[in-house]
This record gives sequence, C-alpha cells and structure tokens, in this order.
Amino acid sequence: MPYSLKVEGTDKSQLVVSLAALLLHDSGVEISAENLEAVVKSSNNEIPAYYSGLYATMIGKAGGVDKFLVGPSAGGGTSSSSLTVLH
Repeated sequence: MPYSLKVEGTDKSQLVVSLAALLLHDSGVEISAENLEAVVKSSNNEIPAYYSGLYATMIGKAGGVDKFLVGPSAGGGTSSSSLTVLH
C-alpha cells in the first residue's frame, strides 16, 4: 500500500527551506538567501519572504549545515536499561 504524507502551512514552508539548504550543502553551493530562494522557486514551492534570509543567517552563524547533521558516532537513543519510568 502506498504511503502518503501531506504537509501544509508553516510545516511545509520549514520543510521546503530545510531541504533546499541540504540540497545546496550537498551540491557544495553557498547557502545564501538568494540561493535558497532559487532552489525553492525552481521546486515550484513558496515560502514566506523572510525565511530564506533567516535560514541562511542561522546556518551561517551556526558554522554551516554540518552542525545540524548527526554523524554515525553521535549515538542514538538511550537503551531500555537506562530509561527511568515515572508513574
């Protein structure tokens, strides 16, 4: 059975601009407001006008997209033996 997910509103805008940033990063292209806008436009999506500048600034101040990506040595969730159950 095919799986379908519908994302709308603010969630969709945030997803679109986040994926645009990942695409630029993977392509080795600078993550700037202009480049984010170009990717969003070419994907036939729309985001609020301030999103591209906000995301480009946030990513730049954080030191790049790599700061948001989890590496293979970053670990996963906690094991069930270390969980505390509160009642």
